[in-house]
Amino acid sequence: MIIEAYINKQEENLFYNWLSQREKKDQLRILKRIEKIQEGHLGDFKNLKQNLYELRFHFNSGFRVYFTMKNNKIVILLCAGNKKTQSKNIQQAREYIKDLQQEKTKQIRIY
Repeated sequence: MIIEAYINKQEENLFYNWLSQREKKDQLRILKRIEKIQEGHLGDFKNLKQNLYELRFHFNSGFRVYFTMKNNKIVILLCAGNKKTQSKNIQQAREYIKDLQQEKTKQIRIY
C-alpha cells in the first residue's frame, strides 16, 4: 500500500514536522508502524467516518495519527498528541480532507 504525507497550503510536510519533534525511540516505533501499514497491516485504528481514520499508538502520551484514503493510497493528514487535543485535531484533519478533495494541497510519497 502506498503511503503519502499531506502537504499543506504553506508547503509544509506536517507528518515530517511532527515526527522530527519526537524522541528518537518514539520516531522509530512510529516509522515501524508505518512500515507495517505499507505491508497492509493497519493495527489499532478507528474509522471516524467521512473517510477519516485514526491510528492509535499505545506508548508515550498515546499518540494519534489521522489519515484518509485517496486513489487507493493512505494519506497521513495530521499527527497529534493525545486524547486531550483529540477533538481539535479531528476537526483540523477534516479541514485537510476538504483541501485534498478540492485539490488545494498536495501529498508526497513516504512509503
